[in-house]
Amino acid sequence: MLLDTGAERTVLVPNVQNEVGIEVGSAPVKSTLGSFKLGTVKNIEIGSIPLGSLDVLVGVLPSVFGKYNISGLLGADTLQMLGLKIDYPEKLLLISKTIVLP
Repeated sequence: MLLDTGAERTVLVPNVQNEVGIEVGSAPVKSTLGSFKLGTVKNIEIGSIPLGSLDVLVGVLPSVFGKYNISGLLGADTLQMLGLKIDYPEKLLLISKTIVLP
């Protein structure tokens, strides 16, 4: 997965849809990246962090992403549930669960 801070939605490519068994709707959803189908991942986890159910877009990413051999994009809809810290000297991205206060 590629972390994309500019993407509004999380996108998975079709082979991931098949591997995970995501059911998708028939109506196309337009995005700045192209046309996709809306699907739901029942129990998604980022590393060991459970995020529960998440609606995702499923479809082929533009060719610019092809050279990276990625399975999708983590968009803002997923990133807003996570705490992210970049450790530049160590070249690490630390991901934690965001605590939501009442």
